[in-house]
Amino acid sequence: MALCTLRRGLLYLRALDAMNKRDQEVVSSDELANFLCLGDTTVRRDLSAFGRLGTRGLGYRVGQLRTRLLEVASPKEIIFGTVVGVGRLGQALLRSDGMLRIEGLVIRVAFDIDVQKIGSVVGNVRVLDASQMAEVVKRERIAVALVTVPPEAAQQVVDRLVEGGVSAVLNFAPVHVTAPESVLVSNMDIFLELESLLLSLAWRSSDKRPGADTETPDSPA
Repeated sequence: MALCTLRRGLLYLRALDAMNKRDQEVVSSDELANFLCLGDTTVRRDLSAFGRLGTRGLGYRVGQLRTRLLEVASPKEIIFGTVVGVGRLGQALLRSDGMLRIEGLVIRVAFDIDVQKIGSVVGNVRVLDASQMAEVVKRERIAVALVTVPPEAAQQVVDRLVEGGVSAVLNFAPVHVTAPESVLVSNMDIFLELESLLLSLAWRSSDKRPGADTETPDSPA
């Protein structure tokens, strides 16, 4: 199954959770597509990859489809994680109910360089000295790291995590970090996403003005 299909499966689960909470029993591929702003053909193709679950003319039973997606999307074993950087964002992640709802993920430890934070407990997770990171990551079999440090420290942190043996990094610092090909890295630059959103909004507003130039940015002058 393609990775993009699995990732969209997580989106379908979010939608099905919302429908399940309002006691909706049946959903069509068109409804899921509209809910998630996806093409209905894409939704039907994705869901067919998870098995023969729908009924022509009726759609999909929300509970049955949700159960099947959970079977596929849920890790088959516990995955241990860590949060590096216990500032405001790091603390918010450690205390988040959303973190607790991620199936199969257990945050074992957190790391920081602030002596006032080292030894404290945030969201039931002990904060350790970042100087011990590689050693602890290896000992605790940490596979996933969430990095919430300042941009100038991000690459060094990732290097030490790799030294400890992590398999995946979610980087929230507003800087691109790299790792060996064997390590999955996702750079989550919130400010870049915001700038992209504002740019899209500006272009849409410009297009709606009377007499607006329809030339695209890539068009030759």
